[in-house]
Amino acid sequence: MIPGTSSARGSPMKVLNNDDSYKLIFGETNDRDIYVVCTLIDRQVGDYLAEHIRDRDTRNDIHYYVDLWVACELAGKKQPRRADIVALKQVVVSKIEQDVLAEATKKVTAIYKAQGGDAKAAKGSGFQRQLIIALGNRHPAKSHTA
Repeated sequence: MIPGTSSARGSPMKVLNNDDSYKLIFGETNDRDIYVVCTLIDRQVGDYLAEHIRDRDTRNDIHYYVDLWVACELAGKKQPRRADIVALKQVVVSKIEQDVLAEATKKVTAIYKAQGGDAKAAKGSGFQRQLIIALGNRHPAKSHTA
């Protein structure tokens, strides 16, 4: 997760005008398949939310976070690396399983509501912090002992 992206939801130029953030997103060394994977996840999440969440504001507020949850779930990691996301290409070119989308939506919505359930909550650091904790509980870091 790129720092500051949650506050850029309504004005992405805040992130794109920052040279460091821009390079993180569009760096020359990035595997271009990361954009394919992220787009495919985002479209499927958007379709799922449009079908299952009636309130447009709520859909907009949680969409990015459901994308994040789905990517983490599919990668099996709290904070997948770029290579982990790229590796999901074969998974996301097919339809993402509905139970993965449903569970991600349920978990993110619960955190969203607990943080206030509005745009202020969605942009707040508390929401992002709670999401990271929940993902960490779901995908604890693996010990690297031999």
